[in-house]
Amino acid sequence: MNMRKKQIVLCAFVVMVTSLGAMGAVAYYDEATFLAAAPFSLDMESFENLPVDNAIDAHTSLTLPDFTLVADDSLLSVWNYTPSWGGHATDGVQYVLAGSTAYQLDFNLNSSVKAFGLNIIDWGDWGSGTLTFSNHGDAQFSIAIAPLPDDNELFFGAISEQEFDRVTISHNITGEAYSIDEVYYGIPEPATLSLLAVGALALIRRRRK
Repeated sequence: MNMRKKQIVLCAFVVMVTSLGAMGAVAYYDEATFLAAAPFSLDMESFENLPVDNAIDAHTSLTLPDFTLVADDSLLSVWNYTPSWGGHATDGVQYVLAGSTAYQLDFNLNSSVKAFGLNIIDWGDWGSGTLTFSNHGDAQFSIAIAPLPDDNELFFGAISEQEFDRVTISHNITGEAYSIDEVYYGIPEPATLSLLAVGALALIRRRRK
């Protein structure tokens, strides 16, 4: 490839990434749609390998292989059955319960990602308020507005063109406890970026014919 072609390919690739990045993040409220929209494979954590507590007020934080989950109060616990006030797993049998004064959950990721999603169970049946998502970068969304039915299931995911390594889920309902399960996260592998560059080159070649 001559120098001019190299410059054209590089410019095309940069324009492609920049124009996508300018779009910010896209929110998804359906798990299947989120998974289908992700242009790369995602990891998923469903808390099946954590020791079970089945009791409230067990932890301030939980350390997983790829992220640390931190509450703003000592109200995280791991359960494997449904207590009388609701909450259940959406994958396997275990899930994490965020207690009634945990207004904020922080997911501190070990590596930057471009996609993040999770299932939220039994939120919003205790009063009126808003559940929000922030990736501390280019995205802040409303996940849901309460009141909602008892033992409901919500899904929220975001795919961003900007990398981020922290996600916060927060709400403003006093006394509201809820659960989370199936946390999805990921970033394109270097091979995916190479495919984008190859695609840009193929497009340029077709146009030159």
